[in-house]
Amino acid sequence: MRAAEVILCERTSAWAVAWRRTWRLAGAGPPRPALRLIETRSADECREELAARPDAFVVVELTPERCDAALDLLLHVAEQCPLARSGVVASRELAAYALLARELGALDFVTSPRRLAGLCELAARHAALRRPSGLSLREQIWADLPWASRQRQ
Repeated sequence: MRAAEVILCERTSAWAVAWRRTWRLAGAGPPRPALRLIETRSADECREELAARPDAFVVVELTPERCDAALDLLLHVAEQCPLARSGVVASRELAAYALLARELGALDFVTSPRRLAGLCELAARHAALRRPSGLSLREQIWADLPWASRQRQ
């Protein structure tokens, strides 16, 4: 399985530290893939990383200062990157934006580093669904079938 590519767009590294800690403390489910956490500091930088990794999981920090840019980034992911998925991290005072963020495509809205486990689980599931690069159409179809492990040669 390929490493889970997570693009984290935030002002500081506070959420990244919490993300790495939460990722290591996997729950009772299947083992998580390796993590490739790509930290960006602006929406433009995040878009550049997303262009290079169109099937990544994107985590956007919502802040009062950069609220419009964060919401525009969520819309960009939803409209321009059909293979990518997104989630939002924010402080508690911005919890009222949760519904709007979900309407713009966010799978989850987290207001505490202690509640990152659910968002990490969504990223792990997204990574598990990603196909290895370079597969032909026939190989992609076989990989999606329930009996793919018994693929004929």
